[in-house]
Amino acid sequence: LPCTSRGHVIQPVSAELMVYGHLLKVPEVVPGRRIARFPFSALCDQAVGAVDFIQLANTFRVVFLSHIPILRLENKNQLRRLITLVD
Repeated sequence: LPCTSRGHVIQPVSAELMVYGHLLKVPEVVPGRRIARFPFSALCDQAVGAVDFIQLANTFRVVFLSHIPILRLENKNQLRRLITLVD
């Protein structure tokens, strides 16, 4: 997720957010831009919920979600987390 600003490439860094006493790892953040990127598995395969997603929305203006698989009804937990994230 390299970003350019005035011709300069800004490399993403990782970060952590404190959410109700636990750390939420943010794999890629563009410094100074309030942009984050997560692979689908980091948010939808883990025990992550609405409070985590609200903190993300309050911290970042843009959140990219990459590597989204084709989901089926057998993936109920992933589907619920994705719906909660988007909602």
